[in-house]
Amino acid sequence: MAASSQQQSMFVEAVKAVLNSWTALQLAVEQGFGGPESQEKAEWMVEAVDTWFRENDGIEPYEVEDFLADILNEEFDLRLEDNSLPEISRLICTFYRLCQENKSEEIAQRLNVLPRASIQHCQQGQNRVEEMDSDEEAPGPPPSSHSNVPPAGQNSASQETGDDMETAEGAEDKEDEDGFKVVRHGRKKR
Repeated sequence: MAASSQQQSMFVEAVKAVLNSWTALQLAVEQGFGGPESQEKAEWMVEAVDTWFRENDGIEPYEVEDFLADILNEEFDLRLEDNSLPEISRLICTFYRLCQENKSEEIAQRLNVLPRASIQHCQQGQNRVEEMDSDEEAPGPPPSSHSNVPPAGQNSASQETGDDMETAEGAEDKEDEDGFKVVRHGRKKR
């Protein structure tokens, strides 16, 4: 039983080190993507991964990837496109296998070479329009001219909602050439 406890302890420490080296997760924690409990959620992830591995046999990296993606989505409202998720999943599976084989020296060596999360080098991505060359044609407006996502620096309370919109006075519904009615909306008079 002592060997199993030691293996579990090694695995918990390995998972903690892997998650702490994961730039995407650490950036989400630092920026509070998970709300005021972001740090606690990141710590809980270590326990959740450990429990999941203890309760299931033969877990494959793609399953860990799905598991972590679900946690990131649910707890941090985060979907990654940086291809770090498959690498993190493989690392966790590798450390689990090494713990099961009781290869503590190899675990220690691998943990020592894990990169540190480099959140200080992260920068906000440019939106698609800013990336276009000046001679390219700009895309049309999005399908809906009303977005529920507030611009940077505004909170959602100041954003208009569908309840604030009504048909503008004097605006007539017109039929377009395909027979569809075009309804024009304006601000509600207060």
